[in-house]
Amino acid sequence: MEDDSNEAAHAMRQSTLAVLVVVAAYGCAGTDGSGTPPAEALSGAPAETTAAATSTLEAPTGAPSVAEPPARAAGLPPTFVDAYVHGPLDSIYSAEYQRLEELCRGQGDACWGQNLDSTAVRLSSYWLEASGDVPAGWVSARLRTQGRWPYAALVAQGNDGSTVTVFENVGDWGYGFTLPVRQVQRDRFQPWFLADLGAWLSLDGGPGFGVLEGPFGLTGRLWNFQPLEVAGADGESIAVPAGVYMVLGVEDGRVRFRAEIPQDMPCGEEEDSVPTVETEIHEVPVEALLDDEGRPKVDVAYPKGC
Repeated sequence: MEDDSNEAAHAMRQSTLAVLVVVAAYGCAGTDGSGTPPAEALSGAPAETTAAATSTLEAPTGAPSVAEPPARAAGLPPTFVDAYVHGPLDSIYSAEYQRLEELCRGQGDACWGQNLDSTAVRLSSYWLEASGDVPAGWVSARLRTQGRWPYAALVAQGNDGSTVTVFENVGDWGYGFTLPVRQVQRDRFQPWFLADLGAWLSLDGGPGFGVLEGPFGLTGRLWNFQPLEVAGADGESIAVPAGVYMVLGVEDGRVRFRAEIPQDMPCGEEEDSVPTVETEIHEVPVEALLDDEGRPKVDVAYPKGC
C-alpha cells in the first residue's frame, strides 16, 4: 500500500472516530453493564491457530469447542448484515498508532511490528447454540502490522483459553463492512466466518461490535458478480462477464438482475439529470451465486459509497 493512500486512510479513520464513539452506544451493553470491558492480554494462552479469513477452518488444535451447525437448505438466497466495530478498537488503534509513530520515528518498518501491542480487545460474546444462555467465548480484535500500518484481525477466544483467527483482516473498519450470514434464528445470527465453529452472534451487538442493518437479501442492491453462464432467449447458454449488477428480485429460487446503470448511484449528480439507460435483464438459479457450501459468491459493490 502506498504511503499517500495509507495517510488518507488513517486520516479518514481519525475523522470517523468521533462519530463511531457516538454510535457505539447502539447495542453495546457489556456483561457487567459498563459497556466497555477491559482488554485482555493473551500472554500464556495457547498458540494461536490461523485460518484464512472466511474460509474453512479444519478444527485446529487449541481452537474453541466446535458445535456442528445444522445443514443449510440448498438454494436459500444469500443473506447479509451491515456491521461495524467501534469503541475499544478505535481507542486502541489511535493510542497505539501515536505511540509507535513517536517510538519508531526515524526507524524502519520493522520497529512497528516488533513493538506493536497485540492485546486482544473484546468485541462481542459468541454462543454455540442459537438459543444458548451461556456464552462460549468472545470474538475479539487484535492489531497486526504490514509495514508501519496496523490492521485488525478477528479472533475467537473460547472460555477454555483457546484462540483461533477467524477473520484475517477486517479492512478499514471505519466504513463498516457487509457480512454474509449462514443462518438467522430470532435475535442470533451465524456469520459465515464463524460457521465452521458453529458459533452465533447477537443481532443486538456487543461492547465493540454492532449491526447497523439487516439481515437483508440481494434485492435492490448493487453487487460484484463473478462470471456467470445464463440461458438466453433461444435457450442457449450465454456468458455474463464479471462486473457490478443490480438485483431486481429473487423469486421461486431464481435471481433477476441487470448491469448497473448511472441512476443506480448518481454520486453527486442530480438524479433527474442522469440519462436513462436500457439494459438487458438476466435470470439465474440462486445456486449460481453460491459455492458448494452455500457461501455467497457475490460481494457488495462500492462498500465505501461514491
